[in-house]
Amino acid sequence: MKKITIMFLCIALALVFTAGYSQAVDLGGKKAIGFNGNLLGGRYWIDNLIGIDGGIGFSTGGGSTAFSLGAGLPYVIKSTKNLNFELKPSIMFGITSPTAPATSVTAFEISALGVVEYFIPGLEEISFNAGVGLNLNINSAATTTTVFSITSSVPFFGLYYYF
Repeated sequence: MKKITIMFLCIALALVFTAGYSQAVDLGGKKAIGFNGNLLGGRYWIDNLIGIDGGIGFSTGGGSTAFSLGAGLPYVIKSTKNLNFELKPSIMFGITSPTAPATSVTAFEISALGVVEYFIPGLEEISFNAGVGLNLNINSAATTTTVFSITSSVPFFGLYYYF
């Protein structure tokens, strides 16, 4: 039994260390368009490890209109054949304006996100992603003081088309 356990551990360690050397897709210099959470935007990979994200969002409903701008720096911490595990620091700026007479809210958010990006085998130009993380929120309204809070982010999903 002890030999089987040691053999299993050796195989598992070999898989972990060799999986890091394979790339899901050669990302260096690639550009993409798509959506991520509530933002529509683009992504550019500087090399196979570091990218730049940018996006814009607009929504209406619930008695208000919201506009937001976001940017992020995805960093691949682990890569397998069809999957990238990424750490993504990001920032977002947003303004929410109620349709009824009330005070608008300005928000600034700094996030540390964990993201998984999956490339469809045979269609590596398309990727799905999902993530979650921690946010530092700074919200202010004209009639209230500035509010600081640390929250977990709402899980988000996205889709990119690479070209």
